[in-house]
Amino acid sequence: MSSNSKSNKQSRTNRLLKALTSGDSLTASQITSRFKLAVPRAQIFQLREDGHNIVSKPLKNSRRAPRIVTGKQIGRAHV
Repeated sequence: MSSNSKSNKQSRTNRLLKALTSGDSLTASQITSRFKLAVPRAQIFQLREDGHNIVSKPLKNSRRAPRIVTGKQIGRAHV
């Protein structure tokens, strides 16, 4: 992977983090379309590994039960 590709992906991940920090609640589909991230689950996992407290919960009234991630309680985990 080229350095330009890595920095572009990092930029998209930073924009995702900024959106979550500002209080946006997003589904995986919204993350994919809005931030052009092919595998939103991987980016959320990485942000959690970096110490960010990102909460996900199933949506009600949905057959496939998509999960929504929210940044309402986002912040650094205390270690």
